[in-house]
Amino acid sequence: MRFLLAAALAGGLVGTGAARAQMERTQTEPSPADAAQTEGSRRVLGKIKGCIADGTKKPLPGLMVQLVASDASGLLRVTGTDESGHYVFQDLPAGSYDIVVGADGYAQQRKGKIQVRPPFQNIVDFLLALTPVSAVPSAALKSPPQPMPSPAGPQATVPVRGRLIDQQKRPVAEVSVTFVALQGKGLFQTFSGEDGGFDLPPLPAGRYRVVVVSPGHVSLDLKAVDVSPVGGLDLELSLVDYPLNFKGRRDDMLPREEPRPAPSATP
Repeated sequence: MRFLLAAALAGGLVGTGAARAQMERTQTEPSPADAAQTEGSRRVLGKIKGCIADGTKKPLPGLMVQLVASDASGLLRVTGTDESGHYVFQDLPAGSYDIVVGADGYAQQRKGKIQVRPPFQNIVDFLLALTPVSAVPSAALKSPPQPMPSPAGPQATVPVRGRLIDQQKRPVAEVSVTFVALQGKGLFQTFSGEDGGFDLPPLPAGRYRVVVVSPGHVSLDLKAVDVSPVGGLDLELSLVDYPLNFKGRRDDMLPREEPRPAPSATP
């Protein structure tokens, strides 16, 4: 009788331990549906790429390209064209976007309402036309930027954040980011951290000039960046390395050394 009671107690303890282990596995291990949802979330990102050339279809390297979300999310990404005039924006959530391209001596172009529907990619090319400075009316050159409407009031503040990466998608630290208000007064500066991210104290909604300076990279000067009164600003910048040019100018080179004849021996 005692043997049967001990066996029953042992069997109960084993069953309780197995049930507890099964419960722990159920709590810690993701279900196949959750795993599929996690993998699926990685695929809901799109891409926009293209080539920028002049009227003769010659590629234009080193141009700044801006991507702006058409909604009020405040998403803004900035990149540059490579040596072949190509640019790319990756990891874009589904939605509608505008792309703005401009350069000195060329007319600015804006293509809007580009619909991104992952997993498909969009190809958006630009042909920039030359714009002589004399052809631009002087009034247009001197006209100040129009103030951005702010339904929340002029004193409303919104978050401003961003991330800085290089051409290999690696974070860039110790980058100076300065916001200068174009309406009223205000200058705000911060630096990126080890993860390339930066945060500013909440800023008043409006239009700002943004200057980005990083040693070893081409400085960026964004003349007019809108901080949305609804979503603030979520900025991602792709920094371009400084091109190293060892050719130099002919005037800067040292003269070529030539052997000189030894002095003749005196008698």
